[in-house]
Order: sequence, then C-alpha cells, then structure tokens
Amino acid sequence: LQSPPPLGKFVDPASPRLEAFKAIPEVFQNFKMRQRLYKAVKENCAVCEAYLDLVNSHVIPSLKRLLCYNTPTTFHIQFPPSLRLQPGRPSKLHGKVHNDREYGHHDGELNFWIQLTNHSETGVCLFVETSEGSGDYFPLDGQDLHMFHGTRCRHYVAENQSDSTRVSIDFRIGIVPFY
Repeated sequence: LQSPPPLGKFVDPASPRLEAFKAIPEVFQNFKMRQRLYKAVKENCAVCEAYLDLVNSHVIPSLKRLLCYNTPTTFHIQFPPSLRLQPGRPSKLHGKVHNDREYGHHDGELNFWIQLTNHSETGVCLFVETSEGSGDYFPLDGQDLHMFHGTRCRHYVAENQSDSTRVSIDFRIGIVPFY
C-alpha cells in the first residue's frame, strides 16, 4: 500500500515556523486534500486537547456571558476544527466570497477564526461583512480569536502574494435554542 503524498514540507526543518511550511496548492481548494488535513487534525491528540481547552475554558464562558441566559444552554461544537493552509507564491489561490448557508450550515451557528501565522509576513487575513448583504468587508487580522455570523455574513480570503504560507483555524458552534 502506497502512502499518500505529503501535504507540504518545511523549507528549513531546523526552524519549523508555520510561515515556512510550503503547503502544496491542492491542500487549499481540493476537497480530498482538505479531508486529509481534517483527518490529520482529528488524529492529533495534542491539537484536539488544546482546541477543546480553548473552547471550554474561554469560548463557551464568553458566549454564556454574551447570551445573558439564566437557563441551561446547549452548545454544539464542531470537532475537530478546520485547519486552513493557504500557500504563498507562486500560487494565486484565494477563498471565494461566500456565506456558509451556501454549504448547508445552520443560522444558529457562529463562526470562530484565528490566524496562526503572522499577518505581517503573509499579508492575508479573512474579510467579513459587518452585516448580512452589506458588502462592506472588514479584515480580521492579528492573532486574536474572532467571532462572526458566517452563515449570514459573506466572507473570503484574498490571494496570498507572499512567499509564506497562511495558516488558520476555524470552527463553528451551534447554540440552542437558535440551532
């Protein structure tokens, strides 16, 4: 049985910075390659534990404060999160403008996004509408955790014109009674 081709490689294995990982172009827009990446994340216990810690220690408590509910609330958490690798030059790949409703996502979900690579190196970030159909996209940059209503608000990533790979993690949380 032949092993699948690698998803990319570090240019300098002695310095494994995420920006220096050279992802193959197919990992950004090819469904089968994205599924391989999704499976790799799911099988990495350290990544999954860190993700669940982030969600349970920070995201869920913040959502509870925002909701101001006095009754128990159920949260449906995406598991595992989606890891996105966007190759730099010579790739011209970008994420098309879309909302997640186009992919069958429910209005009761909220999106969370965090860029793991340095925006000043890649120059790429996620752009999101301020409200449904407004067309006024604003950048989510920096390495903060951002929340937005991706089912309704359109969003996209521009072409990565740097030599570095952009790496981000995103996930959704469905909130009962909205989900």
